[in-house]
Amino acid sequence: MFGADRADWADWADETGCVNHVIDVKGYRVIVLDSSEPGRVDGVLEPVQIDWLTARLAEVPDRPVIVVLHHNANASHIAADKIKLIHDAPFLTALKTHPDIRQVIALHVHLTSTAVYHGIPFTTLAGGHYSVSFNVDAPDQPFRALTGPGQMAVVIGLPHATTVLFEDFIDGNMEVAELAD
Repeated sequence: MFGADRADWADWADETGCVNHVIDVKGYRVIVLDSSEPGRVDGVLEPVQIDWLTARLAEVPDRPVIVVLHHNANASHIAADKIKLIHDAPFLTALKTHPDIRQVIALHVHLTSTAVYHGIPFTTLAGGHYSVSFNVDAPDQPFRALTGPGQMAVVIGLPHATTVLFEDFIDGNMEVAELAD
């Protein structure tokens, strides 16, 4: 999740050896998963993390859940799909053990998107300091890093609804670099 060697975050690691975390707030469970693997740009969730996630979901069958991780699981249908979470089937299987997954939120793709993937709502944010361009007609075309928007999200969770609001705090959209594959 942090893009550094996991050894640097050893004090933050849970029993899986990764930086996973649970936050129970205002009737919701928020589960944060560490999908980074040192030396890789795509995302990985180890079997021990899937077991951990399944156990955390089972603890709150009557509560809505939001899952936050660095890598998106759903395809965006652009060149950036090669950096998404790999082997997503076990992750999806774990999510489907819970009756009320309200959102899965990811950041790594640096693109604002929403999707329903295997019946589960997914959202991605543009990122904290740059976003990427895309071309739907040419999904293999390299994407470009742009100066904005830098983006944050606010999640409003109510018993009957979950809303994700996006706020852009850098909005230049000037190209800063072409990203390599």
